[in-house]
Amino acid sequence: MSKSDQQLTASQRYGIITWQEYMELENAKIVFANQRLESWKHVELYDFVISLSSFQGGLEMSETTGCITWHYVVLKASKPSCPYFYKWLFKSSAYAGTYNFIREGQNLRFSNFAQVPLDEQKEIAHYLDTKCSQIDDILDQKGEQLTTLETYKKSIIYEFVTGKKEVIAVAD
Repeated sequence: MSKSDQQLTASQRYGIITWQEYMELENAKIVFANQRLESWKHVELYDFVISLSSFQGGLEMSETTGCITWHYVVLKASKPSCPYFYKWLFKSSAYAGTYNFIREGQNLRFSNFAQVPLDEQKEIAHYLDTKCSQIDDILDQKGEQLTTLETYKKSIIYEFVTGKKEVIAVAD
């Protein structure tokens, strides 16, 4: 760990981010560590981090450098690979059981994972990044539409219960 390292946290929602970013995103306060920092682990860009003590599960890819508490294991690629491919792979349902596999003391070896050629890893990662971004955009649009409809619903209820509008009876 370097003295200049920012303190990082791992979250399934945001991945590996600085504590400062986490506080801003969650509107929360965190007490920064100032002792025993020598036992913290250095994290490089595209390293993977896993917590063996939590039941959250998840291997998170770091898109920043810094240090993380000793409660985590830092995984570093020993061969050229596409980190975004592995980010998707580790999040897939096919590898959901990996976390228990590691907690049970078994080795995490490259041979335990799909051995996809590097070019194909890049293609798959690019495709998933693009498609998932498109899906997220659609979900955001639908969320905005739902918010608009919810607001409209509340305004109609308000207008009728306050007498600003009246129900017109229709004769049968």
